[in-house]
Amino acid sequence: MSGDQTFDLKSLQDEIQEMMSPHSALTKQPPFTIGQLLIMGFVFAKRTGRSQPQPLRSAKMWIVKTLEFYNNQAVADFCSSSVKRQVAFRSEIKKALEMWDLPVVGWESNALGGVRPATDGEQVDSYKKMWSVHLESVRTYLGLDARRDVAEEPFPLLDLPAELRVSIYELLLGMPRSGLMTEKSTDGARISLLSRDFERKLGNWCFHKTESRSRYPHSDFQKLAGPLASDHLAILLTSKQVCAEALPIFYRINTFIFLSWDNLATFCTKISMRRLMQIEHVAINWTQEHGSQPHQAANMIASMSRLQKFDLWLDESDREPGVRGGAIRRGDFLRDLIKRKVQITVHGDCPKLEALVRMEIGLLESRSAER
Repeated sequence: MSGDQTFDLKSLQDEIQEMMSPHSALTKQPPFTIGQLLIMGFVFAKRTGRSQPQPLRSAKMWIVKTLEFYNNQAVADFCSSSVKRQVAFRSEIKKALEMWDLPVVGWESNALGGVRPATDGEQVDSYKKMWSVHLESVRTYLGLDARRDVAEEPFPLLDLPAELRVSIYELLLGMPRSGLMTEKSTDGARISLLSRDFERKLGNWCFHKTESRSRYPHSDFQKLAGPLASDHLAILLTSKQVCAEALPIFYRINTFIFLSWDNLATFCTKISMRRLMQIEHVAINWTQEHGSQPHQAANMIASMSRLQKFDLWLDESDREPGVRGGAIRRGDFLRDLIKRKVQITVHGDCPKLEALVRMEIGLLESRSAER
């Protein structure tokens, strides 16, 4: 389990136990998310004096043994209930583990019998991984800090002028210029930070071809090693006012990068429409293989009412001619963005798409001049 080895684990467990006690014997669903319950389970699965990662089953068993609701609902493999309920709970656990603000680190077994940090791109069953908890983030994630007496006092940040608070939020929540890269995972969308400014390189910025014609992330754009996203976003849990002030800034000042239209669709289903409307800069990679997917995502882009910039990255056009052009003619989703005066930047080699953008902009300018 990651974190400071001097961390008072016993005190943390006592606080969690106190918080859980009123709900342990109830038959109705407790007011905790599956993610929060998993974190509690990992905390109690840790053995004193040992920092090894824990198997997912340990946390799952703790949930079932501690809460009567989940015990009755047969949410563990060893419970005698319907298979559908077991599968549903298993799916909820996997989705929770894919949430990018969950303060956990996945580990995988190596050939020598030890463990190594799991790589984001590796498709490994969550139940085959070992998991460790980032202890310093547990209190904030579970809302235990709000239970302390000191939290009842006025938060000093809110006494600062509004302009100064905005500057603090921007410094804290503004990610590197390379942006936030969203990747589709087994059950959700994981967000990673890129270590380079993608605007410095045109063309196939995130893909390269191999003899097998498979496509893999480009080695020049490794993910950024840094603090967990929950460390940056923990300020949102301070109070409702801070969340209301800071969350729009997070979506406004960061660039959200999607490796495919499928990634965009997955991301849009994981956040609320209110948050989607706050995004101002989107970059997406459009390969010839995507076919008609751009038109399925058109409504999602249209719902981003505050979108100001749209970057379209294209791979090399050295395959069958007209594939992408045919997809464009079926929808022309860019017209809506052009009418809204969204700044569109096309990177790569696709004369048909560039010509379409120029033509639409020219038509709008002509209509404006006639008026």
